Amino acid sequence: MNVVKIFRFFLTATLLSLCGVVTLTLAQSAAQTPAGAIPVERFFQLPAYASPSLSPDGKSIALLARIRGRHNLVVYDLETKRPFPVTSFEDNDVLSVHWVNDKRLIFTSGNAFDPSNSSDSRAGGLYAIDRDATNYRRLAQSYSEARRSGAIVYRSVGYANSASDGSDDVYIYSNERSAESYDIYRINTRNGRRTLLTPQSPTRLIRGWIDQNDVPRIVLGVDKLNALAFYRADDQSPWQKIHDTDFRQPSAIPVAVDFDGKTVYALSNLGRDTTALVQWDPASKAPIKTLFEHPQADVTDLIFDRVAKKLVGARFTHERTQIHWLDDGWRSTQKSIDAALPNAANVFRPPDFGKRFLVTSYSDKNPGALYLFDGETRKLEFLLDFRPEIKPEQMAEVRAIRYVARDGMPIPAMLTMPKSSSKNAPMIVLPHGGPWVAADEWRWDSVTQFLASRGYAVLRPNFRGTIGLGLKHWVSSFKQWGGTMQDDVTDGVQWAVKQGIADPKRVCIFGQSYGGYAAMQGVVKTPELYRCAINFAGVTDLLLLQTATWSDANDSEFWKHRAPVLLGDLDADRGLMTAHSPARNAEKIIAPVLMFYGAEDRRVPIEHGERMLDALKRAGKGARVHMEVFSNEEHGISKLENRVKAFTMVEAFLRESLK
Repeated sequence: MNVVKIFRFFLTATLLSLCGVVTLTLAQSAAQTPAGAIPVERFFQLPAYASPSLSPDGKSIALLARIRGRHNLVVYDLETKRPFPVTSFEDNDVLSVHWVNDKRLIFTSGNAFDPSNSSDSRAGGLYAIDRDATNYRRLAQSYSEARRSGAIVYRSVGYANSASDGSDDVYIYSNERSAESYDIYRINTRNGRRTLLTPQSPTRLIRGWIDQNDVPRIVLGVDKLNALAFYRADDQSPWQKIHDTDFRQPSAIPVAVDFDGKTVYALSNLGRDTTALVQWDPASKAPIKTLFEHPQADVTDLIFDRVAKKLVGARFTHERTQIHWLDDGWRSTQKSIDAALPNAANVFRPPDFGKRFLVTSYSDKNPGALYLFDGETRKLEFLLDFRPEIKPEQMAEVRAIRYVARDGMPIPAMLTMPKSSSKNAPMIVLPHGGPWVAADEWRWDSVTQFLASRGYAVLRPNFRGTIGLGLKHWVSSFKQWGGTMQDDVTDGVQWAVKQGIADPKRVCIFGQSYGGYAAMQGVVKTPELYRCAINFAGVTDLLLLQTATWSDANDSEFWKHRAPVLLGDLDADRGLMTAHSPARNAEKIIAPVLMFYGAEDRRVPIEHGERMLDALKRAGKGARVHMEVFSNEEHGISKLENRVKAFTMVEAFLRESLK
């Protein structure tokens, strides 16, 4: 569980992932893929395998497998080395899977390519099934099922964890009683019977933590601009308010209770910029001991050893995913695995039972491989490659770099150079979506490697607002869409030019969701900097973003209380928001523009693209813009043929624009 983002995520949740060819005829033409180039579809098909999870008895692995172009649930027997398909969806993907016990599984479904799948509760309902594909049961509607049924208010459900007693029960979060507040339930995955565990919830609950004995002990909530936290000593004790502070201020938020039922751990940035792991005292309601902190990265996750019954590590991302081990034994195991799998990020968790566990090993050039480690024999066994069609030797190197924005803010970024060039290359700047999501890190990325394979350098800046880089970095993004957030991207391009990395006459900006907004705002704010812009499902009008009633995020507590702080007040900041809306400043754009939208997008409705297109036409730029609309697609392009079509057009567009 990535816990440092809990408050920031729920306070900004409705905005998460809003995670030219010069002429119209050229935009519609097929690209001539260079001889010997890796085919487009190889980059953009689903991984062959993903999201592996070891069964409690250590004998099987549940994972997602690409079957007929969709991710389906498969159980892989470690003794026979044979996979068994459990689901066979053809119109959606299994998104996540968890073991309920050795025989039963629980999963969600939806569109794997939708970047707004920021949580299980947003992504796709909840379903349970036995490992032999029998006894299937739908426990909760998915978002798309609710839409098709005509539901006005979506009642979402999110998996918390499986019961520790080996039963068929799991713990879930659900806003069944109130659209704006979640409760914690224990639910039987065979008959669907629920037991409400927070009947007297002390707040509008957005998240809660269950201790090692399956008792809800900590709940978090929001009240307008304040972040709230409540704690209780046991299931018979009353809830005590332990935190009530403006969400922009430093805080210490309890997030876990140890196996002794008394030791409480919190994530705290009190007296520091980044979030540290601390021991927290319920009596004084304050941290009493710092267990780990990193000067440049937030702690995001706590690692427990359930066999030894103790806290053993803290996860954080600094350039790549890392674990600071508090336990000497696990630190030694990490060193042994790293020595066996060098030049890679090797990620694992201690097993819940026994001594076997899975290791995921990945790098900038390798999308990832799965290994089984046996703690008794100390043997590391290779199991599978997540994308066997990708050959690491054909991929480009990714480097973590840092540059300084014009106001002194350090901006980490990922830089990829094509194998064909080491300097003065045509460059694509690729701001991530969100914008309040985790940083781009050192690992294989499909869009980046596709662009690099076509001869382009790629810069992915973690502009201010990116999660996991400290409080100052995040808070400095408020009301800065199109402002300093955009300047951070601009400063990255100028840094690359000054370093001799990028050809200043051949730079394009390309992004999806918020990144699509940044692409359009880039050619508005600094038209001389970019030769072209590519916008996938991007926001183009900040006023429309807050007033549209057909978005899946409208009319929420977020829009009422926190959007005016994070994005801007519709009255007090109207001038600023108008100035930073690309669709209201189309006359400033001189570069060709290519846009893609899904006709059924409810996160960033197609009207954003239509307004941008109409504004460019009114400004006399109609011959230099093309908008491709994909019917029956939402915020992410789910069909492989549509992804191939889109990136084939991107390839042609870049070749013409940056020649």
